[in-house]
Amino acid sequence: ELANDEKFKGKLIVDITEPLFFSPGGGPRDAVTLSSIKFYKDRTPAQKVSIRLNKALESQIVFLEKDQLSLNAMLDNLEIPSRPGVFMMPVFPLDFGRNTIDRQTKMSDKFLKDTTLQNKVKGIWAFFGEMAKSMPPVPEEVINGILNRTKVSVDKIKARGGQVLFVRTPSSGPMGMGEKMGFPRDKYWNKLLAVTNSPGIHFSDYPAIANFVCPEWSHLSPQDAIVFTKHFIDILGKDKGWKFSKLAGN
Repeated sequence: ELANDEKFKGKLIVDITEPLFFSPGGGPRDAVTLSSIKFYKDRTPAQKVSIRLNKALESQIVFLEKDQLSLNAMLDNLEIPSRPGVFMMPVFPLDFGRNTIDRQTKMSDKFLKDTTLQNKVKGIWAFFGEMAKSMPPVPEEVINGILNRTKVSVDKIKARGGQVLFVRTPSSGPMGMGEKMGFPRDKYWNKLLAVTNSPGIHFSDYPAIANFVCPEWSHLSPQDAIVFTKHFIDILGKDKGWKFSKLAGN
């Protein structure tokens, strides 16, 4: 989408999670992504004004979140055991990720304190890991197809004067070990950088960001995310030569 946007020619940082990025079907959130892009393109003047009014109201009044706390959403998330031949996707705890008004997503304080919630998410990752074991490996031609499509997009952005950098953010525990075994760097990460001729920052290559412990193996706590981001920006400047103009007041 950004590659095809003639107006975009800035700096682009792409977070790579190999099981998602190299998924033959585009990943489990592909439908949500396409729906969001469609809304962005098709939104009406009334909808643009509406979001501004909503933000003003939401800062003063308590609302229930439609996608999580409405009656239909809560009914959809009831964990009813699957009948034979019927499969229900695992339901993540609500406190695992909450969105703020400025589109930041982070674990709640409750999640960080409650090991039962953390273990539930770990169990979901383990469930997906067991599913992956029963599936055949991604064919070489599929991997190459994903890489080649990515190269086409990167080349379009570079041709307009833009810059693209890939980042592999931290994971730990069994999740981190499983990702190393299932997606060896020479076949995926290294090949991605080589095919696209792009710089990359892999967390395990930099001591300052190599040893985070993720509460549920796959995401940083809000506190560690701040530390990671500070080091990441420092690496961008010192190691990759990226420069950023300072915002007013910062």
